[in-house]
Amino acid sequence: MMKQHETALLELQDVSFGYNKSTNVFEHVSFAVRAGEFISLLGPNGAGKTSLIRVLSGVYTPSRGVALLQGKNLRHWPRKETARMVAVVPQELSTPFSYTVRELIELGRTPYLQPMRLGLLSKEDNDEVERAIELSGLQSYASRIFQELSGGERQRVIIAVALAQQPRALLLDEPTSHLDIRYQIETLELLQKLHAETGLTVFASMHDLNLAARYFPRLILFNHGVALDGPPSAALRPEILKKIYQVDIQVGVQRGSSYLSVVSPSEKEKPSSGSNAKKIAAHVVAGGGTGDLVMRAMAELGIPFSIGAVNIGDSDTTLAESLAEQIITEPPYAPVSQSSADLTLAAMLTAENIIICPIPIGSGNAALLDTALRAIASGAKIWLYEPQLAQQNDSAAQEANVLDLVSRRDYSADKAGISQYRQLLRSGAVIVSEVGVITAAILAQSEVTVF
Repeated sequence: MMKQHETALLELQDVSFGYNKSTNVFEHVSFAVRAGEFISLLGPNGAGKTSLIRVLSGVYTPSRGVALLQGKNLRHWPRKETARMVAVVPQELSTPFSYTVRELIELGRTPYLQPMRLGLLSKEDNDEVERAIELSGLQSYASRIFQELSGGERQRVIIAVALAQQPRALLLDEPTSHLDIRYQIETLELLQKLHAETGLTVFASMHDLNLAARYFPRLILFNHGVALDGPPSAALRPEILKKIYQVDIQVGVQRGSSYLSVVSPSEKEKPSSGSNAKKIAAHVVAGGGTGDLVMRAMAELGIPFSIGAVNIGDSDTTLAESLAEQIITEPPYAPVSQSSADLTLAAMLTAENIIICPIPIGSGNAALLDTALRAIASGAKIWLYEPQLAQQNDSAAQEANVLDLVSRRDYSADKAGISQYRQLLRSGAVIVSEVGVITAAILAQSEVTVF
């Protein structure tokens, strides 16, 4: 979420666009792109993705609403200034002449050329061309003819042309289309690297749902309007994808991967044989995204788990709907009720392993820690997952560090959360900072069958 007074780098406010007055390609589109975000735009052919990118770049003018660049209407930005802020990478680039790679990348400096220099590059221009070549890994291609390159190599050059503009945002129109899987991955790895190393804002339209979920933390599902805007766990839901693509799509975490994937309905994983195949091995106490890594790791290894109580609409609840065997829920913002606490205790006792994630503690969920204390008294094993904690051999120092972390997120009356954690530690709860320690221990238990 944007901070109240934060100005978006790019923003659309109730934007509609059409090529004529009678028909709109898309309508009532509103969303903001913060500086440094890494976003994928997903939707079927003909959904209006290319038109949307052209509106975001200022090439097209909305028929309704306003497109903003740093809070200012794009219509009021001079074209050269816009090109210095936003660079567009098209699906393909046709060149009428036999440009070398370097000559083509030099064209990216056009927004900075001074008329009095008759198009000649300055030292600063040449330095930026070299930087774009280096960032794109094209040092050995600089003297090659662009038309002689493969599709994947050409895409890398087109990205380098955009980088030479020194933009703050890179808008890409289906950068992996027409590429084989090797070059699709290389292109996305390059974009991820550029984003990490330079802070470049990336907004890319895509077709491949699996690749988008693997690389992009924010997905915008689009079909003549925004259908959903959120993380892969929220966006890649069968009912939403069916509405957009008009086909049944199965979503889950495939074995060997910690990322959500989509497959055809005929490719659903077959249930494993064995009486213990669906035995719940762990119960997760989470909320607010604190259980994301734990749930993905267990799903990857095929460890059945339950979770709760969590509020409907919480990001952990949304992810759990795709991964968990059982979810105990409460309405949005509601505290944990006695009935949910009882269901949670039953789940904890059935699972025998309880993983408490670093949740903020307040009056609404403190009951979950009391429930865990009741479960540990009945023989359940408690794991206190603290990913921010550095593992230490000194158990006393380790416990002190845990209590310090808890105190920072304990908003309960009289700091009840710290007291509950102290009791959990005295009762034998185990502190871990790595999910792998938990999953390895669960898999080592003879009664757990991985499917």
